[in-house]
Amino acid sequence: MLAKAALCTPLTRGWWALGVPADDEARHRLTTTALLRHFGSKVFASHQSALVMAGLPLVDVDLTRVHLTRVDDRQSRRQPAFTLHPALGVALTPKERLAVAIVQAGAVNRPISALAAADAALHRKRLTAADLTQACALLARHPGTATARAALVHAEGRHESPGETRLAQVLRHLGITATPQVVLERDGTRYRVDFLLEDAPVVLEFDGKVKYDDRDDLFAEKRREDLLRSWGYEVVRVTWTDLRHPERIARWIEAARRRSRAKSA
Repeated sequence: MLAKAALCTPLTRGWWALGVPADDEARHRLTTTALLRHFGSKVFASHQSALVMAGLPLVDVDLTRVHLTRVDDRQSRRQPAFTLHPALGVALTPKERLAVAIVQAGAVNRPISALAAADAALHRKRLTAADLTQACALLARHPGTATARAALVHAEGRHESPGETRLAQVLRHLGITATPQVVLERDGTRYRVDFLLEDAPVVLEFDGKVKYDDRDDLFAEKRREDLLRSWGYEVVRVTWTDLRHPERIARWIEAARRRSRAKSA
């Protein structure tokens, strides 16, 4: 009755939450918290559940199931709402658990799931590249680890958002080399751009906003682009939708290169 009245939301057997979670991530966090309290020190959050608890980006992950890893028991257990994974055989620090969770998330979801979380963890200085390498070695015999490890070779702490991580991935697949987070300066004015092509004065900016609600923000972005162009740079702006069409991004970049060459001819 309480659930029907939306006063409480069932999370897992014997556990309820007051009210209705705002979204799937909030529900997953609550369910993970409930299960951690239920099992106590016998388990720790792992896979994407650990990413949720750590506040790391969630890209292409399944949030319908909570993942926990046992501390000692080598038995696995699968229930409708959660999976208990067997112990890894070694004691892990919280930092090591987070690195392991990133690799696990990539193994059971998609490589980009691990890469987006890794970029954020590196950017926030919560992990190092060595931590990720060690986690991959620990999980070397686990299914999916090889694929996650191949993606994590490209982990980059200079990426400031999942959108930038995805754009960098698209550029690699296109064979385009660009440097992230480059500072451009002239006459005392400094701008930091998301990417700068290595072979041409072409700036790539990831725009995560669907639209600009504030006219001042829109004006500031336009002024910034105009100024960069006055400095001799071409600007290519990429949105979430564009990331699903790499060929479109490739055309825009090539057009920007042509414009740049025409200016210098």
